This record gives sequence, C-alpha cells and structure tokens, in this order.
Amino acid sequence: MDANTNASTSNASKGSLDSERAEDGERPRNETAIPSTVLSAELDLLKHTKPASVSNGLAVADSINENNVNDIMVDSSGRQLQNEETQKIVESRLLDTVPRNTGTGGTGHSIHSDGIANNTHNCVQTGTEPVALTLATPGAYSSGPGRELQRTLGPQFGLLGVAAAAAAQTETTTDASATQDVASESNMEPSLLPPETRPSHDTTGLVVANLVDENSEVLNALPRAQSVDLEAANRRAQRTKQSCTYILLGLVILIAVIIILVTVLVPSGGESSNDEEDTPTSMPSSNPSEAPTTLDQYYLSLLPEDTQQKIMEDVQSLQSLAFQWLLDDMIELDDDYSNNNSSVFMNRIKQRFALATIYYATGGNIWAHNDNWLNHTVHECEWFTRSEFALKSKIAFLYTGFLQEFQLPTSKCDTHTGIYEHLWLDQNNLVGSLPEELYMLTTLKTLSMGFNMLVGPLSTLLGQMTALQGLAFANSDHGGTIPSEFGLLTALTILGLPGINLQGSIPTEVWQLTNLSSFFLNFNDGLRGSIPTEIGVFSQLRWLSLTVCDLSGTLPSEIGLAKALDTLTLEENRISGTIVSEIGILEEMRILSLFNNSLEGTLPTELGLLTQTTLLTFRDNLLTGPVPQELGLLTNLRISLVLRGNQLSGQIPSELGLLANLREISLENNNFSGQIPSQLGQLSQALHSLKLGGNPMLTGTISPGVCKINGTCIQNSFDPCEEPYGVLLDCTDKLCGCGCSCATRT
Repeated sequence: MDANTNASTSNASKGSLDSERAEDGERPRNETAIPSTVLSAELDLLKHTKPASVSNGLAVADSINENNVNDIMVDSSGRQLQNEETQKIVESRLLDTVPRNTGTGGTGHSIHSDGIANNTHNCVQTGTEPVALTLATPGAYSSGPGRELQRTLGPQFGLLGVAAAAAAQTETTTDASATQDVASESNMEPSLLPPETRPSHDTTGLVVANLVDENSEVLNALPRAQSVDLEAANRRAQRTKQSCTYILLGLVILIAVIIILVTVLVPSGGESSNDEEDTPTSMPSSNPSEAPTTLDQYYLSLLPEDTQQKIMEDVQSLQSLAFQWLLDDMIELDDDYSNNNSSVFMNRIKQRFALATIYYATGGNIWAHNDNWLNHTVHECEWFTRSEFALKSKIAFLYTGFLQEFQLPTSKCDTHTGIYEHLWLDQNNLVGSLPEELYMLTTLKTLSMGFNMLVGPLSTLLGQMTALQGLAFANSDHGGTIPSEFGLLTALTILGLPGINLQGSIPTEVWQLTNLSSFFLNFNDGLRGSIPTEIGVFSQLRWLSLTVCDLSGTLPSEIGLAKALDTLTLEENRISGTIVSEIGILEEMRILSLFNNSLEGTLPTELGLLTQTTLLTFRDNLLTGPVPQELGLLTNLRISLVLRGNQLSGQIPSELGLLANLREISLENNNFSGQIPSQLGQLSQALHSLKLGGNPMLTGTISPGVCKINGTCIQNSFDPCEEPYGVLLDCTDKLCGCGCSCATRT
C-alpha cells in the first residue's frame, strides 16, 4: 500500500476503535498510529532494554529481544505483513510486555507519537486483545493529584519514546498541533477549559502529561527560575565564609578574655562559704590554699583577709583605691630580687599599700604637706613626714624636759632595707579616721599623728605593732576606750594619748608595760579609775602625766619605787588623801604638780629631798599646817612654788629666800600670818611675781628689797605669765609698804 492508503486504513481503524469505546461508555481518545519509521527506530532500542521492574507501583516495559521483533514482522504462516498490520501487531506485542492494570493501584502506560509514556486510566486491558496506544501532548502534568508540583520545562522521554519523538517531530500535522494547543491548556483546571478543549479521556486520579506552549499565558503566569550569576554567588559565598571565620575568631578571643578575667577576679578553690559566694568579681581573689598565679593575686595575698574582703566587696572603697594605685605602681625592686631579699620586696609592697590607704583615708590631697606622696617614681622614704617625733621641740617649749631622754633618729627608714621605722604626721591637717591598714606597718618603731582632726576609736590592731617604741596621738577626737591589746606592746617606752577624748578606765594591761618611760593620758576627762599600786614596778618611768582626767583614790606609797620619775603631773583630778612622804625618795624629780585635787594633811618635810625639782605646785587642795622649812633646800627650784588655795598657816619660812633662781612664789588664799621675811628681797633679780593676797593675818612693813623685784616671766605650761607682775598683796591696817600705807603701827 501507498502512504495515502495506509493513512485511510489507520484512520478507519481509529474510528472503529473509538466507536467500540463509545459503545462501552468511554470517551473517544485522541489516538494516532505510530509511523513505521518510528517503529523501526524503537525496535532497535527494544533490543537493548533491560528486564521490567516495578518502582513505586508503576509498571515498566519488559525487554523485547530480536527474535520477538522478527516474529512481529511475519505472521504464523510466514507471510510478510503490511505496514498497518505490522503496526497493530507491534502495538499489541509491545503493550503485552506492559503489566495489565489489576485494579490494585497500578497504572498503565500509553505509547504516544511523541515518545512519551504517559499514565492513563483504563488504557491497558486484561486478556490478550490488543490495547490502543493513546496519544497525548507533552508538557505540564494535569488532571491529577500533585499537578502543581509536577511541572516540567520540556518533554521527558522514556526509553521507548526517544526515537519516536525524533520522528514525530517532523511528521506532526496541523491537526496534531491543534491538539497540542488544546492539550497545553489542559494544564489549567479542567472545569476552567472550554468544553470543546477539555480532555476527551477520563483522567480522574491520574496524571496526564500535556504539551505546554512556551508562549501561552498560563505558562507565562507561572513563576520561573531566575538566572544565577555563578561568579557573584561564589564571591558572596567566599565573603560569607570569611565573615564566619572572623566571627568565630572573635568569639574565641572573647572567651579567652572572659576566662582570664574569671581567673583573675573570681576566688578560686573548690568549696567556699556563703560570704565568698557573694564576693563581687570586680577585683582579684586570693585563696590561701593555692599559690597566686598573677601579679595582682600575689599583691592581694600579702594583705590581711579583712582588707582583701573590702577590696573585693567595694571597688570604690579606700582599700580598693589604694590597691589600684599599687597595681599601677612602677617601683623598681630589681635590687631586692638580685639580692634575694624577697622579704624586703614583700614588706615594701605592704608598706606602699598601707601608706596609700592612709593617704586616701585622711584626705591626703588637702594635707598641709603631702610632698611626693603617691609618686610612683619616688621612694616612699622620701615622702613627706615631720622631722621629729610628737613635735618634741614645740612641746618641750611648754613642758621643760619633755622627752629629754628621747633621741631623735637620723632617718625615718632603715637605711639598708628602705623599710619605714618612723612615721610622723603631726599637725598636718589629717581628717577622718585612720584605716586599719595603718597597722600593717609592723616594722614601725615610732608613730606620731597628733594635733590633727582625726576621729574614731583606737584600733585593737595596734596590739600587733609589737615593734613600737613610741606611740603618740594627741589633740584629736578619737574617743572610745584604751584597748587592752596595748598590753602586747611590751617594747613601748612612750605612750602619749593626751586630749583625744578617751573614756572608761585605764586597762590593767597598760599598767604592766614596765618599759614605759613616758606615759601621757592628760586631758581625757572621761577616764576613770585610780593610780594602781603597780606604779611601783615602772622602774624606768620618767614622765607620768594624768592631768585633767577624772581619777580618784589616793596616791599609793609604791610611787616612791618609781625612782626614775622626774615629772609627775596629776592636776585636776579627784585624788584624795595625803601627799605620801615616799615622794621624797624620788631624787630625780624635777616637776611635781598635784594641784586641783582633794589632797589633805600637811606638806611632808621629805619634799626637801627633791633637790632636782624645778617646779612644785600643790595649789587648790585642802592642805593644812605650815610650809616646811626644808623647802629652802630646793635650790634648783627656778620655775614656780605654788601653794595657793589651801589652808596653810603659820609664818612664811625665811628659808625661801635661799631659792635664788625662783621666778614665782604664789602663797595667796591661805592663812599665813606674821611678817613677810625680808630674805625674800634676795630674790629680786630672778623673781617676777610674789603673790601674797588673801592672807589677812599678815602684818608689818615689807622690806624695800622685796618691793624691787624685776624678774622676767618665762612662759611654760605651769606659768602662763599672766599679769599683773610684781608684789601682789592686800593692803590692810596691819600691813604696809610696797604702796600700802599703814593705818596703825604696832
């Protein structure tokens, strides 16, 4: 047959098949016979196909070997079949290789002229009768579940349809093109297609591949993949990788810094108390059980625990400020290291920290003198301090012989180690309270901070400064009591706490400091108690001053055992009883002042043994009786003899005229009687005051020599040189001379 005949036969067969399916209730399908050229190509391919397999419920065609192909080309009688007959047989044979739809969910395959194996509904029948090959257009899957997700950009050919598609590309007719246009629109919902263009086959639940016109509006409405600049994408990926690397490196550095800070600032150790858990981490910690690993930990470990706690709890505390200064310190200690003087190095660290704390605690920036303080480049021994202990020169001006036995050191520091031995900041405008860190300076031999504006009680930590030989706080408002820990300062020779508002009693422990040579507690009117009998064991005591306190009791006779005593001032207390005669044993006595007490009895004659005495005052007591003639033996008495305000009686002894160096005699307000001795005129060169008022029983005419006294007053703590000077007496009708006219004469 020729081509036209074949086409007519094929169309007739197609029409017959459609009619048969219409009778069975099926819609006619758009079917097209497979061209012979396609069959020849596909037969070649079928020779090499692999055995059928089943994947995900879909049937794949079994292989057809070469013998089977030859069988297709001839019938059972060996007659060569014509093209249309061959086509039908091939179609039947090919479809026989495809598993039939068994109704269990498997789907059949249709063979199309364009080479697409498409799933259709009921397209493969059971039995042996041939199955029609339904043609469909390639393109988007439609009319089935998941069609939106199964869009393809072009035909996907199976093994069987590769050659067929190539041939069909050139043989496609105008009708086939029209069919493709309608089928491409089947990518839309079937209900939206015009009736005449809807699929003619039942595609319920199946996926049908339809050819999509690349220029159709439906396809243009679908999202398209954007073109990708691979080079730009690679650059972005590289930049992202670099950024991640930098971020990772930054995180590593940050973690390392945090670990270092935690190591430095957080207390180490396995177990800690609740207090330690509450410790802030703004400062380094020190664990006594572990060796310090950093410089600040080492510095911190040298400090007392209480100080460490203050530093860690409050970064604004005075201790924290001093510690920060210490961390910034640039002192050179190479010599200490090279000489293996580790103890010197540690002591200097503690020393500089303690001094810095004192500076911050007492307003160092407003001190009268703060030269070189906190200067990192200046040795602390070059920082300003006073030139002498307790203002010795100034006090000696008022108190003759003050600290006469105390020899001033030539340097405040040990010349070999550079460690402080003397700290004197008297009269330097220190304000506030002294920090406890002051008492870290345990190498100090003398400490003097008098005449400042310091407040706060004396610390018990003073007891740990066992090297102290001299301690002086004067004229401040410390208050509180004398710590019993002072009894630990057994090396102490000078204890001066005058005018600091002390309260309470003098601890027994203080009276056991038998090495004391000077003991000053004067001008503390809140002190109570009495002078104990232990005073007798102070064999080295030279100066005992308890002036203006509130002491009571009597003078113990044991005081005579303190043979080194040269100054005894007990003024303005409530001491009662008599002046014990044992005082006369104190041959070294220079100043004896017991005024303004409640002493009774007579002046003991043993006072005449005090041949070194320069001042003797018993004013404002309850003394009675005569003035002993033995007082004329006190030839060194050159300051004052003050007996006023008692109840002394009798005549003024002429032996007083032997006191050639005496500057003041005060006998007023007593009960003296008789004449004024002319021998007193011998004192005219030195005497500046003779006070005899308040003795109404004095009589006679005063010797002209007595009236010519012209001495010069020398100011001291016992004689403020208050005017008037000269002879002071009450003129009566029984006493005349020195400006007094006698009304009557005897």
